[in-house]
Amino acid sequence: MTLNFTSKAYQNMQFKIILVATTLAMSASFAKAIDGEFWCNSSASNCALPGVGGTYYCGESQGASHYMTAKGHKYWKTLVSWSEFVSCCQNAGLKACSG
Repeated sequence: MTLNFTSKAYQNMQFKIILVATTLAMSASFAKAIDGEFWCNSSASNCALPGVGGTYYCGESQGASHYMTAKGHKYWKTLVSWSEFVSCCQNAGLKACSG
């Protein structure tokens, strides 16, 4: 069996593949950012600011924006994924907090 690269069926399949790939790429680029205040905390029972070590890395690693350090408080204003931030804080032995 040989492939006929000029056949209508082959061209239709190419179009569908390109359409699906483009749709997936556009969906990923329009991911909704999450606004608030997000930080890692060393206390399992308390989520008081300031954030501790791990806060910067956990936001930076996922492409978060607006890192704040005012008055000694360390937190992110915009995250890409809350669940990724939580996992990162937990992997560092910290608690993820939001406010």
